[in-house]
Amino acid sequence: MTFNFLNASHAYEVINAPTIDPNKVEENILKDDKADINFGGMKIKDSYEGPPLEVPNLIDVIKEKKQQKQDTTEQKSDSQVEKKQSATLDSDFMEYFEDRNEIEARGHVVIKTYPDNTVLTADKAIFNKNTNVIRLFDNVVLDKNGTTLKGDFMSIDLNEENVLMNEPIGTMGIMTIRAQEGYAYANEIQMINGDAKMAKDIDMLLQTKGFGYLDETLVLKDLATPELKKKRSEPLRIKTKEIIIESKKEHDTITLKDAEIYYKKFRVAKVGSAELLTDKNQTFVESNLPEAGMFRGFGTYVGWGYTTEVPFGGTLKIMPALVYDSGLGVGVIGRYMSKRNMLEAGYATSSENLIVHGNYKFNDNLYLDYGRHAYFDEWFFGRRQPGYIAQLVHDKQYKVKDLDATFRQRWSAGYVTDYNEKESLSRNGTMRLRWQGELYKTFFEKKNEEQDMYIRTLAYTQAAGTLYGTGDTVGIVRFGPMLQTRVKNWGSRIMYGIAGVHGKSPLYFDQYIYGKQYITIDENIRLGKYLAVGYQGTISILRDNPDKELLTENKFYVVAGPEDVKLAFSYDTYRERAIFDVLFLVGKDTAKLKYDKLTIKNPDKAGKKTSNFENLKYYKVKVPENI
Repeated sequence: MTFNFLNASHAYEVINAPTIDPNKVEENILKDDKADINFGGMKIKDSYEGPPLEVPNLIDVIKEKKQQKQDTTEQKSDSQVEKKQSATLDSDFMEYFEDRNEIEARGHVVIKTYPDNTVLTADKAIFNKNTNVIRLFDNVVLDKNGTTLKGDFMSIDLNEENVLMNEPIGTMGIMTIRAQEGYAYANEIQMINGDAKMAKDIDMLLQTKGFGYLDETLVLKDLATPELKKKRSEPLRIKTKEIIIESKKEHDTITLKDAEIYYKKFRVAKVGSAELLTDKNQTFVESNLPEAGMFRGFGTYVGWGYTTEVPFGGTLKIMPALVYDSGLGVGVIGRYMSKRNMLEAGYATSSENLIVHGNYKFNDNLYLDYGRHAYFDEWFFGRRQPGYIAQLVHDKQYKVKDLDATFRQRWSAGYVTDYNEKESLSRNGTMRLRWQGELYKTFFEKKNEEQDMYIRTLAYTQAAGTLYGTGDTVGIVRFGPMLQTRVKNWGSRIMYGIAGVHGKSPLYFDQYIYGKQYITIDENIRLGKYLAVGYQGTISILRDNPDKELLTENKFYVVAGPEDVKLAFSYDTYRERAIFDVLFLVGKDTAKLKYDKLTIKNPDKAGKKTSNFENLKYYKVKVPENI
């Protein structure tokens, strides 16, 4: 083991140097009658007067080469062991006490260990060479690959590579964690008997996702946001025996074992084991929690799934389900998610229908839609359900400074078929190229944040052109005013539009459904703390749509429950689509998580790409009595 002891004016070096064997002499290639010879590590030159060169036995040469290779490997292994144990100590003043075989350093103490790149700083350090234990005092900081431990005292066992702490308090991302005891090992941190809560004045909305994960939710987030002006005494509590945060090569997982959820004094749920999986950038979160909902062509379902990680940073959830459509049946739902790709598929015996919904994201503006019998977003054409679809989409928004307005355009190109072949005019499907654009500008805006009131007037112009492989073309131009208001618990958005339409789509699912004059209404209201309702609809004034319907969009939703845990139900009558959601509102003064044991595995790898653990710090470390 190598230690370099340094101070401001002197440097002392203790090295386990290798023993020189004078009998080991290596000869280099001869040049004339002279050779370069390495003797005991010193290169010298001398003349060569030996017997004539002889051709050696080939088998002996091979054996000698193998032995040399083995010796070299063993030397490298010894060197690596020595390197693994190496460390340097630097300070303003250093003193060695021979009677107890300890080195005491004071003033700007810096200890670096190799090859794990651990750096320790303190005002004072005592290193006992017999026990291989370092004790650090006052303003102690340990930094190891982004994980930082702080305190007034720390005991480092170099043999076991662990850190012992009492009553640590720290932050992990946006969470504050406390514990009665704490232990930090080379690849693991353990916290015993503690709690965790939000560290900042922010609220997070944790929302379940059913089949149709990629569909837009009908529940407006502001209906479920609690009133932060009123302090609450942590009504939502979660008790769990063990929390395991594990970092792997491409994933981070959080597991809660034997968790119980309390609202005030009442236990509202008990979960044997709940697991959350996310990629390194926290692009998405997947869980093994139950899901329920209704999907057109699939049926009403309820299921409980199993989630696992897959290569390249993805997660896979497989969920058996009970499904009711025209009768009761069974089905299976699968969902694959990664940084770029999200794919859902479901099959039920009651409907005998396979539904596939996929989206692959190349960048922020370019993505690929693909699927079968699922709903896909066509912007101001609404969500549409083709039979099959595979299309490339480019969607980008621009700021027009001269007009003080915003312009957005969307290009899509691909292959589509109808969902209902009986009503389709193009039975075999067709290619489709579509452009959509929108320009909108705000003319007037007035706010009163204290009274939670605002009024805003806008104007918009939308245009679209579609070319089909059949030779059909469709052109649409729409424009009109929009009014947005909020008066405390009531929010409103009303939009009127006039449209000019040219041509007709050969595909039934792709028909323009809103007509030449339409009114879009979006209303929501809070009916006290425990209930909120909302409605979204579009009225085709002239009923000049393919189905001659007055309402071409008709959605309503209900959000019920206390401020911190809410149940949400939404239903789209036009698409026969229902969504059930459970929303947890987690804030600094709303929720607390209590645990018997919290384990962080591989903290050096946790969130390596966008780390949630790189600011991990511990404070108020007390000296254990047994040290």
